[in-house]
Amino acid sequence: MAQASISVDQNQLKCSVCLDLLKDPVMIPCGHNYCKRCITDVWDQDDQKGIYRCPLCKQSFTPRPVLCKNVMIAEMVEKLKKTRLQEAPVPATPADPPATPAATPADPPAATPATPATPADPPAATPATPADPPTSVHAGSGDVQCDSCTGIKQKAVKSCLECRSSYCQTHLEQHENLFRGKGHNLIDANGRLRQMICSQHDKMLEIYCRTDQSCICMMCLVDKHKNHDTVSTAAARTEKQRHFGEKQIKLQKIIQQREKDLQELREAVDSHKRSAQTAVEDSERIFTELIRSIEKHHSEVKQLIRDQERAAVSRAEERLERLKKEIDDLKRKDTELKQLSETQDHVHFLQVTEIFSYLQDRNDIMVQSG
Repeated sequence: MAQASISVDQNQLKCSVCLDLLKDPVMIPCGHNYCKRCITDVWDQDDQKGIYRCPLCKQSFTPRPVLCKNVMIAEMVEKLKKTRLQEAPVPATPADPPATPAATPADPPAATPATPATPADPPAATPATPADPPTSVHAGSGDVQCDSCTGIKQKAVKSCLECRSSYCQTHLEQHENLFRGKGHNLIDANGRLRQMICSQHDKMLEIYCRTDQSCICMMCLVDKHKNHDTVSTAAARTEKQRHFGEKQIKLQKIIQQREKDLQELREAVDSHKRSAQTAVEDSERIFTELIRSIEKHHSEVKQLIRDQERAAVSRAEERLERLKKEIDDLKRKDTELKQLSETQDHVHFLQVTEIFSYLQDRNDIMVQSG
């Protein structure tokens, strides 16, 4: 029975911060005990906030409590240390040799069982080796941190709804040793524990008030929300989940309809693009043919104009030649008349003038006909 009581004391006499036997134990107002140095280091980190919390139960204190030594716990720790020393195996090597010569010849067989006692000692020592604490992982940027770790925070694996704290594997075992069988509800590590606590009563938000559409605690239920339509948060979640499921089905139908509309619109756009492309190609073909026809007619008109030009020029040149020839003839006749007017032969003058008059009448007729 004594050993059983010591084992219980050993679990209760460990500091939940350093996980070792309490050193210079002090008790804080909530009743939990810590090493004086451990709780001092924890609270030194809270000096800027001005709010000091118990690493286990998270009860807050303001101002900073004065640390007083827990004399009874200190005596129990010392008693446990002495008990450990008394139960520790004593090395047989220095004491046994003097006892062996003094024994009778029948003693050596009795001494041999004493030697196997030394190999039996290491198993008793192995639980105290530093390899006992389970492996922990440093908390990353997106991980939930252990609330009991000081210095470098370890990754939390579980959260306690009663203690409102998250624990790494090492501090989780300490928590289980302290609160085993006390109904502490553990969940997977959750970084939203603060949002699950009533800010007014510091209790878990376990009730959903349909009247005010808010989460409340048991104290709120008997106070401000008395006679309101309330259900458990789990039941409200189920109800809301069903409602959200119906909304989700409607949203999915709307999404499907919108996707169908989108597809039809895309097909319409593609159809318009194809129609526009066909119209552009047709217009290009029509205008190309029209331009080709215009260029052909333009060439034909130019050719016609050139032909008419050549014909007119040819006719004009022919007339020019006739006129030049006529002018030359007239000049020649003018010269002859001038010479005739100067002659002294009257008979010759009269004969020539008759011929000239005949030719002149003939030329006038030719000019008029020309």
